[in-house]
Amino acid sequence: MLKLDETERRHLFLLAHQRPPVLSGRPWCILPPLARRLLDDLTRRPAYVLNLRWDVVGWNAAAERLFEFEARDPAERNMLWMLFADDRLHGRILEWQEQAPQILASFRRDLAQAPEDEDMVSLVETLEGISPQFRDLWTRHDVHGRCEGRRSFLVDGIGPVTFEHATFTIDQERHLRLVFYAAVEGHAASTAFEASMAVDQALRPSPC
Repeated sequence: MLKLDETERRHLFLLAHQRPPVLSGRPWCILPPLARRLLDDLTRRPAYVLNLRWDVVGWNAAAERLFEFEARDPAERNMLWMLFADDRLHGRILEWQEQAPQILASFRRDLAQAPEDEDMVSLVETLEGISPQFRDLWTRHDVHGRCEGRRSFLVDGIGPVTFEHATFTIDQERHLRLVFYAAVEGHAASTAFEASMAVDQALRPSPC
């Protein structure tokens, strides 16, 4: 019996079938230490790490300011769930109605890599049952490959803050992506957000 790691298995499958193997939606839910350090180094700018199912497996303090990950049940710490099942969150995202179709079309692109994965299918079925907006958009079958753009949030104590966001692959085999938000330069609210995060970082006790 061949004892292959994920990279070797994928390569063998490509040679034999001329296509990659069907993936698992949740192959890796542990944040690599180096990725944790990267998140912590991004002190003023929100960043978090997703797997293929869009489970959030790590985040920094600036992302916590926007998304409040720590207060959520781990089972609901999933970006798709949060965006469509949490009215409070998508109420804080300006122009949500325009953003939602693009977000869901991006998830459909990822689902195509693991179309029979039970965890991913279960997530879709659950959201279809509780979110009329999700259910309506899901019937459109749109696919969106773009992983960057602008998104504006209502931030407590500051007001509307516009960010540019982009997604970077940090572990292709485990399908981990880092989503990074940078406040738009030259906007007073953006400057205020980054300044407030710098103050929070300065006041945070150093680890013993």
